[in-house]
Amino acid sequence: MKEIEFKFKGNRRYVHGPDIFYAICDHITEIENKVPTSVKLVSKHLSEKQLFFKDEILDNLAIQSTADYTIGNEKKRLYSYESSDEVINSIDYDEPDIVNNASFSGFVGTIVNYSRYNVAEISVAILKEICNRTITDTVKWVFVGLELETKTNKNTTEEIKIELIKHLGTKMVVSNIYIDSIKVGQLKFSSIAK
Repeated sequence: MKEIEFKFKGNRRYVHGPDIFYAICDHITEIENKVPTSVKLVSKHLSEKQLFFKDEILDNLAIQSTADYTIGNEKKRLYSYESSDEVINSIDYDEPDIVNNASFSGFVGTIVNYSRYNVAEISVAILKEICNRTITDTVKWVFVGLELETKTNKNTTEEIKIELIKHLGTKMVVSNIYIDSIKVGQLKFSSIAK
C-alpha cells in the first residue's frame, strides 16, 4: 500500500480533486509501466485525510473515489481510500487569479497564455465560476468527476475552454474541456450547502 502525501490548497480543508486525479495518473503509470490512454475519476466524497490506491474493494473502508482507466484496449479500475493519517501541510493556491485571467460568456469560460496552474486546476476554477454566475452562488460547488485524455499536457499556455453543457439545478453539472478547440475531457460538479 503506497500512501500519497497530499497537501491542502489555500484555505481548503479537503484534498483538491485535481490533486487526486494527477496522483492517480502517476500511480497508474508506475504500476502499469505505461501511460494510460484516458483516466476517469469519480469522487464519492471530500477527503480530509491522506489517500492510498488499491485495485480491489476493501471491505472495512469506504471508497473515496474510483478511477477507470484504459491501457491499450484493456479497461481497469483503481479505488482510493482514506488512511488514518491527517493532511498536515498546505500550499498556496490563488483560485481568484485563475478567474481574473479568464473570460466568461454565458456557459463558457476561457483562459489562454496562463500556466501558473495545471489544466485540471484551471478547469475546476473556471467551471466553479461559471456555475456561480449562471446557476447560483448560494451553494458550494464541489468536484465529483474528471475525465481527461492523458495525452493532454498537464500544463499548457494554449487556450483552455470550459463549456457547461448540462445541469440538473444544483444536483449535477457537466462540462466539456477543450484545449485549443479540441475536446479532451469532461468535468462534473455537484453542490453542498455553504
